[in-house]
Amino acid sequence: MPGEQVRQGSRHESPRVLVVDDRELSRALLAARLVRAGFDVSAVASAEQAWADFQQRAFDLVVTDLRMPGLDGIGLVRRLRSAHSADPRVPVLLVTAHGTLSSAAAAGRAGVTDCFAFDDDGIEQLLCCAAELLHADEATLPIELLGNGVAIGAARDRVRALAALHTPVLVSGERGTGHAEVIAYLHALARRPAAPVRRIVCSVAPEARPDAEEGAWHLEDVQDLAPEAQLAWRRFVADAQLRSDPAAVRVYASTTKDLRLLASQKRMVPELARDLCQFEVWLPPLRERHDDLPKLVDAQLARVAERIGRPGIGIAPPALERLCACAWWENFPELESVLESLAAFAPGLEITESQAELVLLDSDPVARAARERARSEREQLLLLLDECGGNFTHMADRLRVDRGTIRYRLRKHGILPRPGTRGGV
Repeated sequence: MPGEQVRQGSRHESPRVLVVDDRELSRALLAARLVRAGFDVSAVASAEQAWADFQQRAFDLVVTDLRMPGLDGIGLVRRLRSAHSADPRVPVLLVTAHGTLSSAAAAGRAGVTDCFAFDDDGIEQLLCCAAELLHADEATLPIELLGNGVAIGAARDRVRALAALHTPVLVSGERGTGHAEVIAYLHALARRPAAPVRRIVCSVAPEARPDAEEGAWHLEDVQDLAPEAQLAWRRFVADAQLRSDPAAVRVYASTTKDLRLLASQKRMVPELARDLCQFEVWLPPLRERHDDLPKLVDAQLARVAERIGRPGIGIAPPALERLCACAWWENFPELESVLESLAAFAPGLEITESQAELVLLDSDPVARAARERARSEREQLLLLLDECGGNFTHMADRLRVDRGTIRYRLRKHGILPRPGTRGGV
C-alpha cells in the first residue's frame, strides 16, 4: 500500500489518522507530532492517493493541507463528504500556511470540521482538537432510528453524513416519528458541536428570531414561523456559511409539512425552504415499519420499564405479535403510552396476550370514540325515556322513527332486555 506508515500501537489501541501534504518536511512534521500524541498515522503526498487509501482502509480522522497540485484540500474534502465516500462523516482538519477568509469560508461550505494555521500554535490547536474528536464518547443511537428497513436505514445514513457538516438540517415526517430525538442525536454526532441545542416551538413563538451570533437552534414546526421571522432565519443561515468558524453555528428545523409545496403556495419563504430541503432527513411512520416493530417494541419496553421501576419485564410472543399488528397512527408517543400501561400493570414479569388486548382496546382512539358515542347515545335515550314516561310511541314521535327502532336502540344499549330473556319494561 502506498504511503508512509508511522505506527503507534495496534489499530484497536490507537485512532488511525490520514495525513495529506505534498511537502515532505511538513508531512513528516505533522505525522511525527500526531504519533507522539498517540495516534496511528498514515502519511501520503497527494489528495488523489489519500482518496484511494481512504476508500480501501478505515480512518478515524483526515488531516490535509489546503494547497496542493492537482486535487487540492477542498476538492479532497468534497470527495470525502460525497455519497461515494466510504465514511462521509469522518472529521477533516485542514492546515495551511496561506489561509485567507475566502478559503476558510470555502472549506466550511465543503464540510471541513476545522481549520488551522501551519505554525507552532496552529499545530498545538490541531492536536488538541484531534484528541477531543477521537477520544469523545460515541452518541447513543436513539430508538427511533433502530431497524433494518430501507427507509429508516436511509434516514440513519443521512444523519451520520450530515453530522460532520455545518449546513442547516431539516427533519421531516409525521408527528411522533422522533424529530427532536433525531436532531439531538445528529447534534451529538457533530465532531465539535456549536452548543447545546435551543428548542424554539414556532407555533408558540412565530416571531422568534436568532438572538445570538453563535449557537445551535431547533426550529420545531418551522412552517409556523411568521414571514418576517422566516426571512431573518434565512439571512442567519446564509451568513453562518460565510463565517470563519462555521462550526460555531448550527440551525436544525423540523416539520410535518411539505415545505416545497408551502413555498409554491407563497406560505413559506422560498429561499429558506430551499436551504432546508437541500439537507432533509425524512422519518417514516411506524405503520410503514412493520418489520422493525419487534425490535422497536423490545427497545421501547426496556426503556419504559426502567423508567417506571420495573426493569427486566418481558413480553410474550403472542402479545408482541398483537402489538406489531397495530397501525400506531400516533407513532412513538402512542407506542410508549401503551407499553407504559402494560409494564405498570403486568401481574408478573411477562406481558400476556390477554393483557395486551385489554390495553389496546382501551387505548385505541377509534375504539375510544365508539365507546364515547355509545355512552352519549345511551344517556340521551335514558333522558328521553324519562321525559316520555316510558311511552315508546312518544319517543318514536320525538325522534321521528318507528317504535321498532326505539325498541332496537333500547336493547342495543342494555336498557331493554333482549328477546328471550327475563325481565323488561
